[in-house]
Amino acid sequence: MSEIYEKWLREYIRVEKDPRSLRTRPCPSCGQPALRLLFVVHKTDRSIGWAKFWCDNCRKGVFFSRVSVPDWGERVTMEERRAVPSEELPGYEIIPPTTYSD
Repeated sequence: MSEIYEKWLREYIRVEKDPRSLRTRPCPSCGQPALRLLFVVHKTDRSIGWAKFWCDNCRKGVFFSRVSVPDWGERVTMEERRAVPSEELPGYEIIPPTTYSD
């Protein structure tokens, strides 16, 4: 597993344990407190989804599939996601779990 991916994973776990810290935790890539977390869910089952976790400053992040969505988690259905303006849900560079050198 790449070192930067591990940093993102650890940060996700920290935010999951303390959701109020989301906007104050430093980004694992650039160090700025600009993290965002959104869960994309099915409209029929809003308890499981994809976690999109990124930094609004450097536009880097990760995503995890088949995660339990916590009660506090911001959710959007796949259908709603298509309708969300790109400035509210920007594209970001996905950091892969491994690199070619791993």
